[in-house]
Amino acid sequence: MHVELLLKSKEEAKQFIDSSMTDYTKEIAKTYDLSLEEAEVISKRQLHQALNAKGTETEVFTIVDASLNTGVGGIWISLNPTKNKVFVYQILINEKDRGKGYGKASLQQLDQYCKQKNYKQIELSVFGWNKVAFDLYLKSGYEIVRVAMKKVIR
Repeated sequence: MHVELLLKSKEEAKQFIDSSMTDYTKEIAKTYDLSLEEAEVISKRQLHQALNAKGTETEVFTIVDASLNTGVGGIWISLNPTKNKVFVYQILINEKDRGKGYGKASLQQLDQYCKQKNYKQIELSVFGWNKVAFDLYLKSGYEIVRVAMKKVIR
């Protein structure tokens, strides 16, 4: 396996972001026990903030397995040169390609990309119930910097 990150065109990036927001809305609804309509209001507000944050630039990549010449997912990031950091909004590995090491390889490629551009920090958020992603980030050197918890009373 040889993973590369290829910058998407503006139209491809828009499609990826739109698809990501649909999934994110469902995740918000699940996490906060909201209706899809309530979650959509939140996700649209957050998308507007993400795309219009001062001093940032959005980039979206296709994750490609170059040895197979095929796309296996995508990554959506925001670059903040003033603060010298990158925020990862979405990492998505196609369902049929999960469990094959593409997530780990993609994070390694993202590290290299950020180093080449002289960024010093990568941040991301992960839902606590997404154990596979959570564990991958910890194994990849990410540190927990904030935690939100809940308890359902029965």
